[in-house]
Amino acid sequence: MPSSTSNLAPPPPLVPQWLIWSMVAVCLGLATALVPSRKELIGMHLADGNSQRALEVAHTTGGVQEPELPLSPMARLQAALSPDFHGSSTIATLAIQTANDPTGCLALLEKTGASLTREQKIPLYLAVTKSALAHNNPRLAAQVATNAIHAGLSDPALRHTAIQAWRWADQPGEALKVFDHWRQSDPATLDIAAEDLEIALSRETGSNQRALPLLLARLRSNLPGTTSTALMELTLTVAANAGKTELVLPHISAWVAAQPAGTASMEDLASGKIKPDDKFLHFAGLLARHSEWTLQLETAFEWFSKLAVLGDSFALERAAQLQIWLNRSSDFMALLQHIVPVPEQPKYTRQLARLLGESGLYDQAPAIYEKWLKDNPKDITALSELAALYSEIPDPPKALALYQKVTSIDPGNLNARKEIADLNLVLKNYPAAFQFYNSLPENDHDALTLENFSLLAESLGDYPAYHRALLIRYHRLHEPTTNDFLELARSFELVNKPDGAITTLTEGLRRLPKSRVIRTHLAQSWRNRGNYDEAIKLLAVNSLKTDLMAMSLFIEVCCLKEDYQQALAFLGRGIEKKFGFPPDVLLDLGHIYFNNGYMTEADALYSSVPDEPTLWPLIANARYRRGDLAGAETYQKRYLNATQVPDPQGWLLMGDILRAPAAGNPKPSKPIKEVSCSWNKNWTSWPPFQTPHSAPPPPPTPELISSSCFTKASL
Repeated sequence: MPSSTSNLAPPPPLVPQWLIWSMVAVCLGLATALVPSRKELIGMHLADGNSQRALEVAHTTGGVQEPELPLSPMARLQAALSPDFHGSSTIATLAIQTANDPTGCLALLEKTGASLTREQKIPLYLAVTKSALAHNNPRLAAQVATNAIHAGLSDPALRHTAIQAWRWADQPGEALKVFDHWRQSDPATLDIAAEDLEIALSRETGSNQRALPLLLARLRSNLPGTTSTALMELTLTVAANAGKTELVLPHISAWVAAQPAGTASMEDLASGKIKPDDKFLHFAGLLARHSEWTLQLETAFEWFSKLAVLGDSFALERAAQLQIWLNRSSDFMALLQHIVPVPEQPKYTRQLARLLGESGLYDQAPAIYEKWLKDNPKDITALSELAALYSEIPDPPKALALYQKVTSIDPGNLNARKEIADLNLVLKNYPAAFQFYNSLPENDHDALTLENFSLLAESLGDYPAYHRALLIRYHRLHEPTTNDFLELARSFELVNKPDGAITTLTEGLRRLPKSRVIRTHLAQSWRNRGNYDEAIKLLAVNSLKTDLMAMSLFIEVCCLKEDYQQALAFLGRGIEKKFGFPPDVLLDLGHIYFNNGYMTEADALYSSVPDEPTLWPLIANARYRRGDLAGAETYQKRYLNATQVPDPQGWLLMGDILRAPAAGNPKPSKPIKEVSCSWNKNWTSWPPFQTPHSAPPPPPTPELISSSCFTKASL
């Protein structure tokens, strides 16, 4: 029989089930609320400085559990780039640096870094570029940095890295593109260091036109006188390579002008009152050299001169050369006066002496020459220059002594020997001068020596030497003048070579067919040879009808030939009214009228000759030719009784007059023209007509030669 207790109902629970489950749910909720989240746990670890534990938590993919340790660098980077790992730039950067895989880091960064802010990305990309550089891959570093910049991560450090990386990758052009982008997008952050790098890159690529404006802007930003030497030199170098040095010269000039020595006179610099420092000398030298290179030669000469006064030997050499091109010899002479003698540069003493002499400073030049010659006694050029100086002062004895010293050193010095001859002329030692000129070979004569030689030979009456001098001169003439032909023809006559005179004048007339003087003198030469036909042929031309000398000679020759009809046919009547003929021509013209039957004109001409003692021989000859023997005898006796000098020609005419009646010939068969009284003295042109029996004109005196010859001493 079952017990009665088995049917008992279970006792009711002490706590309701629903309450239990509610309590469980509450406890679980409280537990869940109290346990930190994954993001919070990472933050707690970072706050505690336990970055390693934070990375481990971030690396877990599920709940909070123990990760596998240790984490690899790429795992560390991936964990640091997780969305919950905020504020992790430093740890991510460290992970990139230790990963040794810039390509992998870049790929992971681009894959998982979308949630990062700009400020978080910049150090990460910078770390990737540095990692690439550390692995000797500058091209990757440059490309990463450049892409980051173009993506908006415009940070100066990133730009610097991109520029340097492109430079190390041997791509300076790409580096300059980074500068272009930098200037366009954010020019305010472009600092002096970056600009220095841009200038260096521009020079490396030969882009001096790009670097020059940057350097010029720096020069303009400095006050005059404060520019550094390095900046000035760098700017000059870049400008020179760009072909625009002139843009820098004003800055150098401003700097130099701001210094005390920049405005100092040459005298103050030479005296030492102002002593510029090395920096000034450096810049002044730059200014001088670059001024010369840019053809600003006047500026270059001024600064080279100042530097030369301060002892710069290179500047002195350049100033010496520039003064020649610029014709600044007087300024260079002033410079030398301040510094001569120049140590170990004696040539400038020599140059100063020459410049002083050329400037006419005769009170200073000789002393400088003497200083030079004291150490260089055999300097023939200096001796000659000093001698020429004494010739100009003038001090002929000193000049002569110096030239004689030259010939003692160099006996064959032709120039010195010529100067000695000229000085002998000045000192009136004519025989010595003539001996030298006469001994000179033809090839050693010049125009001056020939002029002196011919005048001196003529004055001393040495006609062969005179003729030789004229021949040498004639052979050198390309276009002889009328006077050249006349003088040479006269010299032929003086050495008794009439054929040479005729040949010379004939050639002269061929080359100068319009010369009336040559034509007339050639006719005179034929007349002297007795060839009246040739003389008349030359004179009977219309171009000579207005020439007094030619018509006088024509009248004379026609009378000598007794061709009175041809004479009148050419001359016509009344020619005596056109010219002031001398007495003997008037008488000859009277004979022409007389023999053509014009007695009135003849008598008028005969009576026009004054009854004077000097003309009595002409009147006697005219009467004799007309057959008036008594009148001729009277005038000739009066003349012979009155003359104080024996006159053989006059007595010959008297004999012809007295002999004519005994011969039964009241008129001479041939008129006598050559009488002792000649009208030649009335002519002012040279040479006058001369009869075969007349003596040559007296030569000029040596005193006249010495005063008229063109020696250097007399100029």
